[in-house]
Amino acid sequence: MKLELKKPIKYNDVEYYELDFDFEGLTGMQVLKAREGMTSGLSSYVEGLVPQLSMEFQARLAAEAAKVPYEVIVMLPAADFIQVTTNARRFLGVTD
Repeated sequence: MKLELKKPIKYNDVEYYELDFDFEGLTGMQVLKAREGMTSGLSSYVEGLVPQLSMEFQARLAAEAAKVPYEVIVMLPAADFIQVTTNARRFLGVTD
């Protein structure tokens, strides 16, 4: 899935104009890395039980799929962020 950004994102002196997500190319190691990065706390603990439901996990997985830092994903405008996390959720098999 390619996503052309409505406005570029700049992170660590790199400008991103589009992101290319390869969810099908993810490895188990990348899935574990995405889950590892989740923040601590009660809500994260509950979401950690079923990470597929966590928007944070979906965003971290999307970052792995696009090969960009997580911070780039969370800097996206809300509409793009929701589109990205929705695609990650669908890849994970979570239905609406």
